[in-house]
Amino acid sequence: MFSYFSIGVLFPLLGQYLNQIGYSGTQIGTITASATGIGILSSPFWGSIYERKNNNIKLLSFLYIAAALLVSSLSFINNYWIFLIVYTMAFFFESPIRPLNDAMTINSGQGFGKIRKWGSIGFGAGVFLAGLIATQLGLVSIFVTYGITILTSMGFVFSIGKSDDELKYFEKRKEKMAAGSMKSLLSNKKYLSIIACAFFINGTIWAHNTYFGFIYVEGGGTLAGIGVALLLMVFSEFPVMAFSDKITLALSVEKLILIAMVLSTGRFLWYGTGPDHIFLTATFFLQGLVNGLTLISMMKYVVKTVDPKSINSAVTLYTAVSSNASAIFCLFIGGVLMDNFGAASVYTFFGMMNLVGIAVYLVSGMYKEHP
Repeated sequence: MFSYFSIGVLFPLLGQYLNQIGYSGTQIGTITASATGIGILSSPFWGSIYERKNNNIKLLSFLYIAAALLVSSLSFINNYWIFLIVYTMAFFFESPIRPLNDAMTINSGQGFGKIRKWGSIGFGAGVFLAGLIATQLGLVSIFVTYGITILTSMGFVFSIGKSDDELKYFEKRKEKMAAGSMKSLLSNKKYLSIIACAFFINGTIWAHNTYFGFIYVEGGGTLAGIGVALLLMVFSEFPVMAFSDKITLALSVEKLILIAMVLSTGRFLWYGTGPDHIFLTATFFLQGLVNGLTLISMMKYVVKTVDPKSINSAVTLYTAVSSNASAIFCLFIGGVLMDNFGAASVYTFFGMMNLVGIAVYLVSGMYKEHP
């Protein structure tokens, strides 16, 4: 929970801070995209070390401390190029933390689903707390607050026991990955279609966390208000995710994906009209419906579409393209648009991206149910 709490402290208000110290929208987009970009490289790098090491708690502790120190140091840096370099370095260590925490949780046998669902709660609480602190101490406080909360998270890592079956788990995982043929994935039309569709949806979901603060302030909101609005939005994901299996049984994964994409498109296009901050807060539940349905349903579709032996490879490629690469694209283009046309134009762009995703979904026939 606290690892997600820490990114809730940092990500939503980082853009506001960078704007405050004079960075352009393009510069903000480049900096925020750099974290996602380095994550594509650093997660496999640290993941391979994690699988070879016997004491993974020490490895995770090293990543936590390095990330805390580097992010905290950003409070003293104003030069754009130095900030970009240090921020990218920080996320070389930070990006793998949550995936590796998930792996430790799975191996501990403590119930991954029951623990992981608190990530959304932690993120929302982090946004809320950061907004309150920033209102009193200034936006620069988000870096030290991040450092404190990520180190708090590290303390909880030591409470996760190491399973005796850990090595066996990874051996089985490697065997499955070896058995999964990338060639078979690239010839799977439905799998490629869901990746293409998700590219136009998932990136806008992640980039929204960076740009929401700008449209909220344009609509007359305050820093503390950003925290409250995002807290409500993230909390609304919890019940949707909790009942996602029952909803899927009632409607089907294919229909849920289409419904979620239509909701996301309508939401972002409406944001593009520049609504008042009160209406942005009042419609917080839309995020729960969109994120809760989209992120889970698309992953279920991937698992449903590919050979079981290829699931690990399929999920890795899907995440790299549909989330990481897409987020980089949306963050950078969003920054350029904000520079020239304001925050509302960013959401119009997000809505148009979602429309393309719907078109891909319909044209490829993905809405049709298949066993």
